[in-house]
Amino acid sequence: MSWGWVAIAVVGLIVAAAIAEAWYKQGRRRNLSAIKGAKDERKKRPLGTEAIDMSVIARAHNQNEVIELFNTTVSRLGKTAATGAINFAKKLGSTK
Repeated sequence: MSWGWVAIAVVGLIVAAAIAEAWYKQGRRRNLSAIKGAKDERKKRPLGTEAIDMSVIARAHNQNEVIELFNTTVSRLGKTAATGAINFAKKLGSTK
């Protein structure tokens, strides 16, 4: 028996094992969460943003929302009503 026939036999066994496994697993599905495992996405940050202070960004976002509310109210009601609205929004923002 030559080495060529041995190589063909080994490849044939591998192909037969792959076909048998595919036939055995046919119709069976696993949930994606079971395959990958559960990850806590809240703590995961995009690569390169580890040094960013997220509390500063959240504070700036809240300030921008207050300013946007003020500008919208000024354009609709006038400055006097807007000042009351901005004070109210500041009180709401300080409780967060």
